[in-house]
Parts: sequence; C-alpha cells; structure tokens
Amino acid sequence: MSNTADIKKGSLLLGMDGGGSKTACALMDFNGNILAQTEGIGTNHRQHGVKKVLDTISHLAGDCLEKAGTDESALAGVCIGMPSYGEHPEMDNQLAEHLHRVYPKLLIVNDVHVGWAGSLALGSGINLVSGTGSIAYGVNDKGLAARSGGWSESIGDEGSSYWMAVMGMQLFTKQSDFREPRGPLYRIIKEKFSLEDDFEFIPLIEEQYLPFRDKVASFHYLVAQAAGEGDGTVIALYKKAALELMSLVRSVFEQLGRPDESRRVSYSGGTFKVGGVLLEPLRELIEKEGLTLQAPLYSPTIGALLLAAKQFAEEQLDSVLTGLRNQQA
Repeated sequence: MSNTADIKKGSLLLGMDGGGSKTACALMDFNGNILAQTEGIGTNHRQHGVKKVLDTISHLAGDCLEKAGTDESALAGVCIGMPSYGEHPEMDNQLAEHLHRVYPKLLIVNDVHVGWAGSLALGSGINLVSGTGSIAYGVNDKGLAARSGGWSESIGDEGSSYWMAVMGMQLFTKQSDFREPRGPLYRIIKEKFSLEDDFEFIPLIEEQYLPFRDKVASFHYLVAQAAGEGDGTVIALYKKAALELMSLVRSVFEQLGRPDESRRVSYSGGTFKVGGVLLEPLRELIEKEGLTLQAPLYSPTIGALLLAAKQFAEEQLDSVLTGLRNQQA
C-alpha cells in the first residue's frame, strides 16, 4: 500500500470490472501502485436494474477513495467495464448520463473490453471470457476489433458457469435415472441438498435457483467438485464446454482476418478456476488452430485501469505499464 498523504488532484485512476455475480474496483497511481481495492455485487443492469447498479458503483468507488484517504478530485480518469453494456440503449443511456455527472472523465465499456485489456496488457490478440456468461473479444495489430458471444443465458452463453451449471443439473437427473452412470456428481448433489427423494430436486431448482442468474452460476462449483473427484460424465461436459468456447475464439479470429501477428489467446472469468479439466482441452483446440493460449498478464480490474490511463492520461501509460511489470518481477 502506498503512502496516500501527498495525493494530488488528477493523479489517480479508478477501474472497475463488473460481472454478473460480482464487481471488483481498484484505485491506482501512475506508477502502477494499487492504493485501494474492494469488491461488491454484480453490475449487470439487465439483471439488477439501473438504480441498484448505480448504487453499487457509487459504494465501491467511495470505498476505494475512502481507503486511500482522498476523494473524486484525485481522479484523472475512470473506466468501468459492465456486462451487457452496449446491448440495451435505453438503460445504457440512463447509466451513462448519471455516471458522467459524477465522473466527468469516464469511459464505460462492455466487461469483455477490460478482460482483453488486462489479459493482454492492451496488446493484440483475443481474450476469452467465461464467468456467469461467455464472450470473446479480440484486437489485431491494425486496431480492428471483433466480438463473439455474449447472447445471454436464455439463448447463448455456451461454455459459461451458468451453462455448465444447467448441464450439471441435467446430468444429475440422468444419473438419477441411470441414463448415465452414477458418479461423484450424483452423491455430491444428494449430500449438498439432503435429498431423501431425488424428485425433491425439481422444486429446489425451480424455486431457489432458476429465478436468480448468479445463483444458477454458483451451482457450477458443485459440477467442478465432481470433475475434481473424477466423474467421467462431468469431465466430458468440460470437453464440450471447451468446444463451445473455442467456437467463440475461432469466430473472432476469422473476423480479424486470421492475422499472423495476433495469435495470442488469453482468458478471464471464474469458470477457468476449475483449471486443467477445462484449460487443457481448450489448449489443444486452440493450438490445432495455430493459436497460442497464454495465462492472463493482469486481471480485468487492471485492464479497466489501463484503459482509463490510455483514454485520459496516455502520457502516463508507459509509466503505469512499467510499474506493473516491475511489481511482477
């Protein structure tokens, strides 16, 4: 934590990575030092509504500024990455109008942009996001950008935590019926919910999970646990998820013109916390396409900070990047 006693006006950057389930916020100086950070609930305005999202943003920003012992006057620029932003014009305008009154130097982008900016440090390549939803975004060396996915859980988001959760719920019913061999998933769900009769699963899911997008996505942790215990049918689901995610990458790569110089693929989002069961089949598919999968350089929150620097303090961008690299050394 840096000394905040001598913070000057216009000397800090604020970045937020909003998601369907949670939002992370951080405050950084021009030397790449994180002065404060905090987390809160998701900021998907389609899911939570405009007012609640505005309240969440205000609370998180205020918390970071308070922790650093300063106020809005210290901000040189703000970048907020938000899920669903750019897809609902009326709600987007309501958010933007309010937030620009609070933060005059403000950049609002879809959350996939901050994932790309962090994972590739503003460099060319493709970022694949799999969290509550799924989406891919890439930029080539000429600055051409492309996106694929992000169609919402109702008609898309294949390979996301939400999608894996629903697949896992369906797999439980198949294991219960012996349509699939009973594996660790069956036992884990039976024990988790103390099911005496498997059909108790129906009202449980319909009443306590399906009405709540983020709660459905959280069910993925049970699916991941079953994969960790070697459930073959669950492991097969992750291979299917890898195929779905690869289709997003391939789509973006094609839209970018299959460039020779932009073949890096990185990733962000909570689904990837399962590790090799998803990343290894995904890596195989990516390498077959002639691309390279690499771990993210920085978090999406850092990505938001980098975009804020590029937009509002470009003369400080090299200093920010150098500071971040030195901290990783």
